This record gives sequence, C-alpha cells and structure tokens, in this order.
Amino acid sequence: MEIKRESEQNRLLRILILEQLREFSAISCASLDSIQDVSMLPDTMPEHLPEYMQKSWKLRANPCIYLPWAKSVFSFAVSYSKLPDASNDVPLARTDELAGLVSAYALKKLDYHNVLTGRIAKFADSLSEIAGRKLRCEICVDSKPVAEKPLAFHSGLGIIGHNSCLRIPGLGSSIFLGELFTDLQTANLSFPPHAKGEMRDCSECGLCVRNCPSEAIANRTVDRSLCISAITMEKKGELAADEKRRIGRWIFGCDYCVSSCPDSDLPPPFKLDLEWLLFSSNAEITSAFKGLAISYASPAKLRRNAVAVLENIGERESLNLLKKYLDSSHS
Repeated sequence: MEIKRESEQNRLLRILILEQLREFSAISCASLDSIQDVSMLPDTMPEHLPEYMQKSWKLRANPCIYLPWAKSVFSFAVSYSKLPDASNDVPLARTDELAGLVSAYALKKLDYHNVLTGRIAKFADSLSEIAGRKLRCEICVDSKPVAEKPLAFHSGLGIIGHNSCLRIPGLGSSIFLGELFTDLQTANLSFPPHAKGEMRDCSECGLCVRNCPSEAIANRTVDRSLCISAITMEKKGELAADEKRRIGRWIFGCDYCVSSCPDSDLPPPFKLDLEWLLFSSNAEITSAFKGLAISYASPAKLRRNAVAVLENIGERESLNLLKKYLDSSHS
C-alpha cells in the first residue's frame, strides 16, 4: 500500500507541476537524500564576497545543515518574459548624455523577489493538498543562506554557465530562481524534461566571457571586485577610482553576460534620467521605485553611481549636470 500511495502522490505531483508551468518557466524537485553529501560550494571561500555571504558560507554549502527538517527541495525558474510588467512612472533620459543604464528587469518588471515568493507560496498550498496535511515549508528567493544556482543544477534544472549563472535549454540564463524546501519526501523530477544533449556543457560558446566589459569572468566564476553589477548594487561606501571607471554608464546592474547567453530574452537596459535621480527627493525616488527590484539600492547609492557615470560619459551636457549637482550639494 505504501508503494501505491507514493506512486499516486508522484502522479499528482507531475500534474501539479505541469499546471504550474503557466506561472514558471521550469521546475525541478529533488530528494535531499540524493544531494546531502554534495557540497554546493567550494571549501575555499572566494575573495571579495559581500559580508552577508561570508557569514553564511557554511550554511550555503549544505542545505541539510540550514534546514535539517527538510526532505525535498523544489527549484523554480522564471524567465524575464514571464515576470509581470511594471507600470511605474519612471522618467526616461531625453539624451544619452544624461542617461544611466539600469538592468531592464529592475525597472520594466515587478520585483522578481515578490513575484516568485507569491507564486511559490501558492504552489506550496497545492502541495499540502496533495500530501493531505499542512506541510512545513521554507521559501527562498535571494533572501536566505541557500546556494540557489548549484542547488538548481544538482536538482536537474539546468547547468552552470561560464557566467556562473544557471542556464536552461531554450531559456538561456536570463532567469530568476526560487526554492521551496518541504518536509514531504518526493521523487527527483524536472519539467520540462530536457532532451538528450540539450544539457551539454557550454564550454564551446564563451560569449559571456567575451562580452563582459570588465573581464570579470574566468573559470566559471565571476570576480565580484570587477563585476559591474556587484559594484553598483552591493558595494558600500564610496567607489574607488578604478571602480568609478569600471561601471561605465551603469547605475544599477549589468546585463552583458546574461543577454549574450544564447536563448536569453532580456531587452536592452533602461536609460534612466540622471537629472531626475540627482534632484528628486528620497521620498519621490522611493515612491517611483516602489515594487521594483531597483528599490533594493538606496537613493544615496544610486546617486553615488550616477556621479561616476556622468564623469565617465564626459560630454558637455553630462559634465554641466554633474557640476550643477555638486554645486547644489555643497551649498
């Protein structure tokens, strides 16, 4: 009878996952028993990690330590095109000389953290119905000490590309990940199933490596001290002179290594009006960015980046705006 019940559970689980592919681009699940002896991260911690990752490195390396009660993990991927469009009134720069680049997902789509968390919570409710009991669950979307990309790889969702992002056949690496840990024992499943050969290594491509403007990618790792996205989003305090030059025209994020990945669907970056950013109040900026991923950066950090961008552009109009801002901030 136990085998029959388990088989029926797996059948219902497959039906649920197939139904949920309207909301997600790909879903996999894996028994933690099958990966409990696999370290998700190297023993040696890379340099230049943000403080929160340094403190949680050992927990990230093994989800069984972080969540000892969990028996299975579901990994979810959502492509850029499956995120809801944002309708925020954010001003576009009238000229390139006054534009700061923002990764498209951070302004053109609703915050993926909230979107994935909501969708996964609904999935967890349906999973409890299949199990016939209220399951213990933990949802992770960039907010918990979990190595999301290695976990998704080991659960069969995709492979790790040269850009250190997860790559899924047909989707590229322009995807956003979330996990659901649960105390329900499940079989190892992956949807949509990948054809033989589709999950091949991407070592013959290298487009992400060649297109990285700061040469931050090597050996399937990203040097965060060189990565434009890490500098603009995570670097605290003032930027060093080389960091100011390195970010180019970006004030939040950088898309090149992801958008160059075959099958990725990211559009060009948003050209934010830097005059608006520099002279609007914190309250106005916070209101304009409500519900967007760019809201994770403070107005002060975005202005810091904007000053460097205007210096990098170096054209008459951008330098005039920079002087106007610096004069006003010192008056």
